[in-house]
Amino acid sequence: IERVKILLQLQNSLKGNNASAVKGGSSTISLGNGRLTAMQVWRSVYNEQGVLAFWRGNTPNVLRQGGTTALNFMLMDWYKQAIQTPLAYTLKLPSNRSPEARKKRRARLSSFLSGGLAG
Repeated sequence: IERVKILLQLQNSLKGNNASAVKGGSSTISLGNGRLTAMQVWRSVYNEQGVLAFWRGNTPNVLRQGGTTALNFMLMDWYKQAIQTPLAYTLKLPSNRSPEARKKRRARLSSFLSGGLAG
């Protein structure tokens, strides 16, 4: 969860300032002294602010991931269509494999290539 990751990253910057608390929105989370594990930060957030605190500030991440995923999904289909045409010519080349095996292999290769190109 992003919130725990950010708090873990902030504890190093707070160490130099001799601070032991992180101001998070309208409330403060006490992280104590020393280096904390992800589980300790998770417990601290849960005990002091509740379950909903884990999703505080998560909207930009959701929007970023949603846009990226939609773009990758759209581009993968487009790349797959573009790759299928050149790969169709490979069926005309001589081979020891059966036509069904060659078609299966071509489908796997086009999925692999289009997924790689889409990102």
